[in-house]
Amino acid sequence: MAAPIRVVLAAGSSMEALIMDGALAQPGIEVVRTVVGTGDAPVAEAVREHGANVVIASVAVSGIARDCYELIRSRAAVRVLAVAVLGRGADLFELRPLGTNVGSGDLAAAIRAAVRPREPAI
Repeated sequence: MAAPIRVVLAAGSSMEALIMDGALAQPGIEVVRTVVGTGDAPVAEAVREHGANVVIASVAVSGIARDCYELIRSRAAVRVLAVAVLGRGADLFELRPLGTNVGSGDLAAAIRAAVRPREPAI
């Protein structure tokens, strides 16, 4: 049997944490730590301490983009997914650095690559 996928949740509120935790109550997925509120230290510490494979972060958490950027750059094997809750629904995005130098032609190349047709993920 494969090792479980180890997940750290970074939720904007206790309610959001409960909803995400409930949605992840699936075989093969283990929520190893839930962090509610702001701050990189608890999330990064939890990833290191528990060997997490995935961080699921609410975009409602202040500073989460910076925190996740640092996490992605320092731990390439960790996948970071962002959840945006809008009304009764939510969308999920994978965050990944493109290594683009915004001040050069790299930004235009990244935009062109982003609009190329992709195969469906699911």
